[in-house]
Amino acid sequence: RCLLLCRCVMRIPSLLFSAVAGQLSCQPPTDPLGLSTVFTSMTEANMCKHHQPPMMDADFVQQCEAFCAIDGKQLGLPLVMGTTTFGFGFTDMRDLCVGGTRDSDVMRFNDSDIGYCRSRSGALTSIETEAAAFVGAVEVFKAEQVALRAKMQARVNELQTELRSPEFQGEMDRAVDKMSVLRAKFQVFREQSAGGGQSATDFKDAIDQVKDSGESLKRVMDASLLQFSQFLTNCNEMFLGVGSQSEFLLDICSQANVACVDADQAEHVGCCCAVNPVTAGRGFQIAGAGGLAGLNLTSRVARRAAGAASVNVCAQARLDSASKVADAEQRVRSLGQEAMLQEQQQALAAAYSEYAAACGADRRLQQASGVETSRRTSGEAGRGANPSRGVRANEAEARRAAGCEPTADAETGLKVAITQRSQEAMCKHGIPLTDDEMFGECSKFCAPTGVPLLMGTTTYGFNLEEASSVCLPANNSDGVLEYNETHIATCEAHGRAFNDVEAKTAGLIEKLDTFIAAKLYYTAEMTKAVQDLQTFVRSESFNVEMDKSVDKMALFREAIKSRMVDALERSAGKQRLVSSMDALRNASEALKTSLEANLDKMRAFVEDCNDLYLATGPQKEFLLDICAQGNEACFENEASRRVSCCCALNPVANFGGGRRHRVDGISFFDLATMAAGRRAQETPAATEEEGVLDLCAEAWTRARPSVLATYTSIAGLGHEDKVEAHVGDMAQVYGSAYCDYRGREAVSSVVSGGVVPGLAAVIAAVALGVLL
Repeated sequence: RCLLLCRCVMRIPSLLFSAVAGQLSCQPPTDPLGLSTVFTSMTEANMCKHHQPPMMDADFVQQCEAFCAIDGKQLGLPLVMGTTTFGFGFTDMRDLCVGGTRDSDVMRFNDSDIGYCRSRSGALTSIETEAAAFVGAVEVFKAEQVALRAKMQARVNELQTELRSPEFQGEMDRAVDKMSVLRAKFQVFREQSAGGGQSATDFKDAIDQVKDSGESLKRVMDASLLQFSQFLTNCNEMFLGVGSQSEFLLDICSQANVACVDADQAEHVGCCCAVNPVTAGRGFQIAGAGGLAGLNLTSRVARRAAGAASVNVCAQARLDSASKVADAEQRVRSLGQEAMLQEQQQALAAAYSEYAAACGADRRLQQASGVETSRRTSGEAGRGANPSRGVRANEAEARRAAGCEPTADAETGLKVAITQRSQEAMCKHGIPLTDDEMFGECSKFCAPTGVPLLMGTTTYGFNLEEASSVCLPANNSDGVLEYNETHIATCEAHGRAFNDVEAKTAGLIEKLDTFIAAKLYYTAEMTKAVQDLQTFVRSESFNVEMDKSVDKMALFREAIKSRMVDALERSAGKQRLVSSMDALRNASEALKTSLEANLDKMRAFVEDCNDLYLATGPQKEFLLDICAQGNEACFENEASRRVSCCCALNPVANFGGGRRHRVDGISFFDLATMAAGRRAQETPAATEEEGVLDLCAEAWTRARPSVLATYTSIAGLGHEDKVEAHVGDMAQVYGSAYCDYRGREAVSSVVSGGVVPGLAAVIAAVALGVLL
């Protein structure tokens, strides 16, 4: 005992000298839970007030924010314990930060629960990553659809050139069975259109990729959706934030005396961090000691690596698919079919005008907004009555008196349509029809996406039986097209299954983006709550109360609980976060259910429907009688020689937006007739579609009002910097592939010049425009 006392007495002068010299000889205390405390070079150098210059409240906040940062951002609650007028010891600070089971606890530490949440925090990222791969595969698939249609259209043009060539005309002149010669040409056309060549190979590869990515997305949804739901349900609360070396407490400096932080008389300013795993993101690990390096402070704990950036599904999909989409589009242009690209983008711009305007840097949509040329539009030029093609009234009456009536196939109920010109005069009489005009009539009949098969020219024609041998063969192997109503109906149903998965994927992306916006809002509320708390604890009234208080930590704890924790629990941001969580969970479940129900149908659709089939009009018209070529006999007469047309269509190459396996038929022909009488006013195939569906444009359009409203709320808190930081992160990772809800110009402004001036006014104006 005497020896121990002597040692203590001998040590007093050295401690006093150390204090006088400004060096505090203390060691970071340990914790029974394995948590560690961080000392900085400033902690050990001197008391708060004896630094040069003295450390102030703003310095405490700066160090605490750096200590609590997650991936360089303020995603948690930095709690500064103490001010320039009061401080606390280690026991009190640990009790506040680690918590327990009391209602008054600000946060809690439970290694098992934190591990549970951390293990499930990556579930959403896994879903996002696979969803991006699926969306990218769909984008490539749709680009290859256009490329395949372009190839077929180019082959149609080549076929028409070949059929009009002197060589083929000579072959037809010499042929006894002219239809066999023409049918052989059509069969070669079908083979070359459906198989072989770069477009066909790339199209099949795109189909395989859609199947594979759809199956992969389903597997990930099966594995991750339950974990994600558990994460949202069980991890939406405040936990103690811990760094990579288990550091939980930052001892900033001693406030009232030189006692070490774990001494009974200690009054230090310290910092710990409250973290909500749902808003903090994957891993939710604080920077800890590593975050202090940016303040030129040394510490005894190593810095951890930065976490991965969050996934923006559509931007990632654009990056993943960009090269393949560009390659497909280049093939379309090389075939001379750029009008198809313009038509596709026109439809998108019309369906998603806000998206096209806000994300106009996407050149495809930008070009589409002012283009008025397309294969369908050019076909529409002849849809109305054309007086110059008429004949004298007496000739018309004479032809009608001849009594040719349209027929229908007895087995299928498919109908032959007869044009007004066919009833009025032969091809060569009146104002003669040219080969180009005959093909124009055929193209109009097969619009918008059918492949026109013209049977006849100014020099030859065929009867109904011969024409039907191409378009509606009676169970023989010589036919070109197949008509199977049951199979076509199945393909249509499977195509709708594909559409349903697309729509549910768009719904998931929409809810992801509204959830991210809600997280930004709640984070902004947390930041403001911390700032308001710091203002309050530095106020004269609170410091008077602290001077009077015996249990200063109890008073401080109550201030934190009532003014920050409880206020946040009741806040509008918390309610919006919970609501967006529920919506995201429901959207995820809906996509999983859709994949389970439709994946086999999608697989069957792309495998069993990728071929050319006979396409019909709204009234089941399958064959168009254009005009009489060799004689005036009616079409069904074996001796007749007439120019006619039918249409081929590939369900896989043409599906989208609910489009049925139909062509316009005679919807835009004046006075055309069929077996049931003169043409009825039926809805054409073009307007029968449920609408163009673009996954990302659809999700962006649906989410925009909610996201902009949230941005406005964030600006109202004075923390638009949260939005700018998020936009900056996305722009850094994805570049121009990312389109913010305020448009690409807002992204460019953030990247080039930091925060957009007058952001609140800009957001409010845009939001008002959306509401109007």
